[in-house]
Amino acid sequence: MAPQLQCLPQHPLNVVQGDLSALSPAVRDFVEQSAKLCQPDKIHICDGSEEENRQLLCLMEEQGLIKCLRKYQNCWLARTDPRDVARVESKTVIVTPEQRDTIPIAKSGVSQLGRWLSEKEFEKALTLRFPECMKGRTMYLIPFSMGPVGSPLSKIGIQLTDSPYVVASMRIMTRMGSAVLETLGNGQFVKCLHSVGCPLPLKKPLVNNWACNPELTLVAHIPQRREIISFGSGYGGNSLLGKKCFALRIASRIGEEEGWLAEHMLVSTYRINLFFVVISKPVVHCSSCHCFSGKIIMYDPFAMRPFFGYNFGRYLSHWLSMEHRTCSKLPKIFHVNWFRKDKQNNFLWPGFGENCRVLEWMFRRIEGEDCAKMSPLGYIPADGALNLNGLGHVNMDEIFSIEKEFWEEEIKEIRKYFDDQVNTDLPCDVANQLLQLEQRISQL
Repeated sequence: MAPQLQCLPQHPLNVVQGDLSALSPAVRDFVEQSAKLCQPDKIHICDGSEEENRQLLCLMEEQGLIKCLRKYQNCWLARTDPRDVARVESKTVIVTPEQRDTIPIAKSGVSQLGRWLSEKEFEKALTLRFPECMKGRTMYLIPFSMGPVGSPLSKIGIQLTDSPYVVASMRIMTRMGSAVLETLGNGQFVKCLHSVGCPLPLKKPLVNNWACNPELTLVAHIPQRREIISFGSGYGGNSLLGKKCFALRIASRIGEEEGWLAEHMLVSTYRINLFFVVISKPVVHCSSCHCFSGKIIMYDPFAMRPFFGYNFGRYLSHWLSMEHRTCSKLPKIFHVNWFRKDKQNNFLWPGFGENCRVLEWMFRRIEGEDCAKMSPLGYIPADGALNLNGLGHVNMDEIFSIEKEFWEEEIKEIRKYFDDQVNTDLPCDVANQLLQLEQRISQL
């Protein structure tokens, strides 16, 4: 339930599109409580129609928020405030009763695996930000489905926002509109409340007509209540709450409870699932899925580090539990590093479209073809197994070379990371795998 402040005056709700009484009791209560808190001038229940979208685009164009690029069909330019151009991990939190529900307790005291906020501090943060935050603006109700409308695998959310930009973007990002409300009926949904944090009249002029409040930006998730509350940012990852917030952080928590996975780096075909982890060292390439904060390496498994909805150690245990689910068809997992360089600082693999050659090998492996050989790091392509026709010289021996000193140091760093960041929440199976890797490397 949205926070309630009894001191705010009561005003009749001005619904300019849609029928509030036609909403389910739970959705209507969410709207009424949020409107009581945020005090919008109008409420617009989105139907997802082309006409509605056209009207919103015209409105934003009149406001100077977007500009139509006439040389391209249905192409619009939005120039944002330079202070609001990215996800803000430092202001993205998970709210749970105990810190360990959200993140492992790091021995160093500083976790790289997410940010926790206590329920008490969260209520203070809400009280500071949301009262009357939508004054002078329209509150849009966006019913959206993550997945095909009506599918038993899909999940439904209701987002309330004062940003028409968010409405237009959510129409692109999700299945949005009246059909979602019809499918929802009296069912469960994730509550998503968002405000740009700029009530009217403005206290200071906007930059590029882009409404935001970066000083007070906060993106909060309350998994137990299936709620997402975002304030102060109009940037996609912070404001399109079906995206990272629902599809990863909240969904990963739902997946843990229901026995499935919500993952960031997933490539799917009609026959298989492939999970990619691109892991490499600072000496290779900045595009790898190690993240850098100053001189600190941020390990980023499955590119999920910023998106865990619960304790990373429990996430690893949940992953490993899939092996014991008799109804599950486990995906094949491939570790790739596109970015190794030779001593002359040249990339050993050409990359880009040539990566399809590696994917082809993966497909053949999945089909059961004998095209691999064992190495201390796992299976690698057998001699001649990769199609290199037309590539010229590619030094495969160097690509698959294993430097003992490098891996000895790597194992030390990984063990240190596990010990500090995951601590007692590290599954025994993961610790044992690291030990076995250390033993194989020692025999080189």
